[in-house]
Amino acid sequence: MKLNIKEKLNIDSEVARINNSPALALGKTLFSVRQDIAELSSDNVFPLDQMPYQSNSLATFTANGMEYAYVRSTLATALLTGIPYLNREDEQNSSRDIIRFGSTVTCVRPEDLAKPAVPGIRNGVFAQSDLELASLLGPNDDEEYINLNSQVLIDSVRWLVRLGLPPSNIQVRINNFTEILFNILRCDKDSLDPKTQNLAWDIMNELDRASFEENYDLLRDLRKQAEQIISSLSLDSNQRNILSSWVNEGNYEPSQLTQFPVASNALAIIKEIEKTIERALPGISVKTSPRSYRISPFAYSRATSQIDAKGRRGRKVAEIAGGGDYTATARRFANNNNFPNAGKYTLTGIAFGLMRVNTVLGK
Repeated sequence: MKLNIKEKLNIDSEVARINNSPALALGKTLFSVRQDIAELSSDNVFPLDQMPYQSNSLATFTANGMEYAYVRSTLATALLTGIPYLNREDEQNSSRDIIRFGSTVTCVRPEDLAKPAVPGIRNGVFAQSDLELASLLGPNDDEEYINLNSQVLIDSVRWLVRLGLPPSNIQVRINNFTEILFNILRCDKDSLDPKTQNLAWDIMNELDRASFEENYDLLRDLRKQAEQIISSLSLDSNQRNILSSWVNEGNYEPSQLTQFPVASNALAIIKEIEKTIERALPGISVKTSPRSYRISPFAYSRATSQIDAKGRRGRKVAEIAGGGDYTATARRFANNNNFPNAGKYTLTGIAFGLMRVNTVLGK
């Protein structure tokens, strides 16, 4: 469903306000983490027929006889501006060097406009800054895959530390729900029933959020909701026990996955990502979490990530950043738009909600 809400909500004025805010300027400092990052500029809107992936919720408007959609996430700009950038013919197209790029944009998410605003945490119009990493990897190049997905998080945490956050105030969560959850349930994204979707994307991630923010009343209520859904699903006892342990413990138990080889291998890889980050960044908390789910679940291929932070004034804010491996989505977009070189890359990225970063910085 497209929502044509420009006039009703005066989105343009809100976008203009954010474009002139300190938060947007803060985001642009993300690109100084490494010297070889190429900053890509992008507008706040794209012609609707150019949007790179389907969404059930878009803020649209018509101008000069054409229909436009506001950017709803930096993943859209990573595809629309990053894929042409990666498609260039240069020496990097024949190496496994990591290429970095990104953008800082204002986004409009209509489903959040319908909710009460939480200052500094949630608003339907918000600023995001993203960091994208791309590399030419072989299909079985697990070592380089681990390095690529570790590096985007290492760069991100180092940026937060440079802004003044102590490493002990930062938590990184890693998951691979695409391969682990779907393998355990013996299904794919197209056959996932609505109840399981609700469990994963509406409840599981909120469990992690409530746990980090120490909201124990919400944590108790969410666990009750989750157990009710699990009991109503058509699962065998092993599947049911696994999901229940995720709900109550929030950890993976490798012995539970031995009969699920795809899930077991996926867990081993994200565990290696965890260890790589810990070696590079002593003092921060890194965890593989079965309750860490991204809001755009079907845009991601394998590893996903989120960053939580405790602010200078003690306030805990879950998910100040989130992202993951979006290779499959990027390759579909590249192939559909005749960018053959870009379609060879493995891509991963992370996007920071700049208002949330401001909140944890105490600004």
